[in-house]
Amino acid sequence: GKFIRDVVPKEASKNFDPNEIENFSNYFTNFFTCFDYNWSDLKKDEVNAKELMVGFSFLCAGNKSSKLAAAYDMLDVDKNGYLTQRGLMQYLRAYLTMLAGISLLSSNKNTTTQIRKQLMSTKRNDAFLAVENGAKWTLGHFFRAFENEHAQRGSTRTNAVAFEDFAKWYTEGGYAVAPWLELLDLQKFLSLIGDTQGQQQPQPAVPVGPPQGSPADVLFTFPLAKERSLVVLRDDAHYVRAVVSEMGLLSLTSEDIWTTLLKDVTKKLGTKKSAIVPVDQASFVDCMMKILSRSKKPPQKSSWANFSPEETLKNFFLSFDLMQVNQVPLNQLMCGLTLLCGGTKSSKLGFAFGLFCGDGKSGKKKIQTMGYNDFIQFFRSFLIVMFSCCNQSLSLSADTVSQYISDTAQAVADAVIVYWKGKKVEKVKFDHFSKWYNEGGFQMAPWLELLDLHKWVLADDAKVPAAAAPSA
Repeated sequence: GKFIRDVVPKEASKNFDPNEIENFSNYFTNFFTCFDYNWSDLKKDEVNAKELMVGFSFLCAGNKSSKLAAAYDMLDVDKNGYLTQRGLMQYLRAYLTMLAGISLLSSNKNTTTQIRKQLMSTKRNDAFLAVENGAKWTLGHFFRAFENEHAQRGSTRTNAVAFEDFAKWYTEGGYAVAPWLELLDLQKFLSLIGDTQGQQQPQPAVPVGPPQGSPADVLFTFPLAKERSLVVLRDDAHYVRAVVSEMGLLSLTSEDIWTTLLKDVTKKLGTKKSAIVPVDQASFVDCMMKILSRSKKPPQKSSWANFSPEETLKNFFLSFDLMQVNQVPLNQLMCGLTLLCGGTKSSKLGFAFGLFCGDGKSGKKKIQTMGYNDFIQFFRSFLIVMFSCCNQSLSLSADTVSQYISDTAQAVADAVIVYWKGKKVEKVKFDHFSKWYNEGGFQMAPWLELLDLHKWVLADDAKVPAAAAPSA
């Protein structure tokens, strides 16, 4: 208690009313109680001060990297420059314990008091066990990767883990195992709870996006390159659901659209059939509207007034036309459109892969392979549409969104190519890409799971049947 009174500036607390003082007192008491593990060697009402401070860093200023490093150093009691397995377990458990405590916060004084009583009862054992298991699970993932790296170098495993070892693991994929560490960045933490007070709202980063409304629940937070994130809200899912329903896209597979779109666009432009043919906005929208008019769209009204499929398609095109030259390769547009069509994730990925192979006709005559630049366009096309569908893009500038997308597409493309070059494979086929994804690539590009509309857009509607898989 004295520590908190000394740490919290008097200027910050002098205007608290009695109810606020009592509430904050309960908050910190609850935090403390969360660290009072019943299996520790300490006496009742005693906690490990260093673990408490590691967890408390969630509420402190500073960037994520500096907090992680400072906490690591704090637990290195003998200043050896490393933590043992036991020390690393303390490190992870302290963060998860504090997150558990934060999750119990309530502005209601009675609720906070009730939570405090529960934390003092035997019911708290379940919470302690969940934290302990979560820390052990994360630790297991780390040491498996740590051991594999030592084996590849031909060295024996050591139990001494330097902060650089942990940071390297986290940067190279550990963020998908322990994404909750991202919340050490208070800006990300506050953005997830809708604290946007005082922030300016820039112009939309990309033209297409859901209508503005009250803050919604966060469905997913996906890691991107350079410690950035893609945040998907429940409102975003509702928006996409309205779009695909209004336009009748759920009844169409990617191949259904592509067969007609490629024929109509090349005929309209007077060119040979080629997926990479540049198409202008008017031609793309005109051909797509004809396709949609022929589809069997269920009679379902959109969830907001004045919805226009034509305007949505125009905005969709503009999302790809970053240079504003009114020309976008048709295969990139179709790849992005795949996200909104019916079909399974695997069938969509397989179809989209074919769009960037050779002439991109997605046929079976030639062995289809992709190179580095092809993969960049492949990932970029998906990311453009994902950002276009998310409210997050409205709080970022167009240049910032483009940078997020570009950096991530390049990073993932590089990971695929490097992985297979290490196995002496120069030409990456779809089977190679699938193997990379299933064996760990999903941790680097988990946002590809959004291709399965049943995981977010249709999650609340189990009665909607999935479209048949493309035959390609």
